[in-house]
Amino acid sequence: MIFLVNSTYHLWVPIYIFNGGEYKSPVMVTLIIFEFLISVFCVLYTLKLCELIWKIRVFHVNMSILAVAYLIQYIECFVGKWLMMGHQTGLIGVEGVPSNRTYMNWWTSDQFSIPRVQNPSELLPLLIGGCLIWHYLFSMIGFIFSFCAERAIATLLSGDYEKHQRRYISSTILIISHVITIYLSYQTFTEKVEFVPTVMGCMICVSTSCVTFVIIMIVNLKINKLQSSSGGLIFYTLAFRFQVKENIRALKLAYRVLVCIGVYIFVLCIVLFTLFFDVFPSLNQFLIFLLENCIYLNPLVICSVVFYSIEPWQKALIRECPIFKSRVFVCIFSSSKLGAVSSKSSFGYQQTTDLYFTQLQTSWLKK
Repeated sequence: MIFLVNSTYHLWVPIYIFNGGEYKSPVMVTLIIFEFLISVFCVLYTLKLCELIWKIRVFHVNMSILAVAYLIQYIECFVGKWLMMGHQTGLIGVEGVPSNRTYMNWWTSDQFSIPRVQNPSELLPLLIGGCLIWHYLFSMIGFIFSFCAERAIATLLSGDYEKHQRRYISSTILIISHVITIYLSYQTFTEKVEFVPTVMGCMICVSTSCVTFVIIMIVNLKINKLQSSSGGLIFYTLAFRFQVKENIRALKLAYRVLVCIGVYIFVLCIVLFTLFFDVFPSLNQFLIFLLENCIYLNPLVICSVVFYSIEPWQKALIRECPIFKSRVFVCIFSSSKLGAVSSKSSFGYQQTTDLYFTQLQTSWLKK
């Protein structure tokens, strides 16, 4: 939503509704409380995934660093969302804005539909929350590109990538990514760029990342196929073959997440389309609530897909979190090839790590 501040400049805050008196109804208050509890669960769920990614080594340390760094940014989303809630619901009033008027739009050039604010300090929680949300959204787009960059480097250095940690690679990617996303967040927040160029830029970034992703996948699959059909001949070193298999495993995980995000975005587009054309006017309040929760409760989907895809993390999650030991969750994970999940499992954290890396390290020691 666009805000006109001091009649001189505009600020673009990522909310669809402002000063919504409808949120004060008993039904909406109940839904907001429920939403807050689910958001807290999402924070804990995300932190647990970050802990397991770091504790149970399944991928190279650089990929683990990137995954944890981006996943933990959900806390930024959580803080930003609830900082803005007071102004969204009309609980916090703003001088010059009629208390009985609700503004509903994502972006508009219609001056009548733009809230006018004389004192920006009254909007401080909303503005801080908006900055955090913009940075989070751009960071999630940047994560796809960062992941592809790290896997491209891993493919180029397959001969000894796993032998050396090279943490400067992930650090450099993160620094560059955050410099770009902070700059884009500022430009968008202050409306230095308009809606269409912003969307087009995001689409170009995502498209470039997807093309890079496909190229890396094809290269690694061809190398793996060549070695598999070699009839026992060794074309590549153990380290090289190991890295190729890790690349394929990581890319398959990314593929599942990307498909999940694609379906997610499709649902969001349907909701936005319904709101924009006012298809069901009586359901607008509910659709706005659904739209926001699709964005802000994304760990329920993304983290679940990651847990579903990596078996050691599945087992650790169910073993350590009592809530996931219920019959419903056990059945769900069992159907996804989880297998036995009892606390007597023969694979501990260190044993799971060794399963992936002992053979490779032994080979290096013999050289």
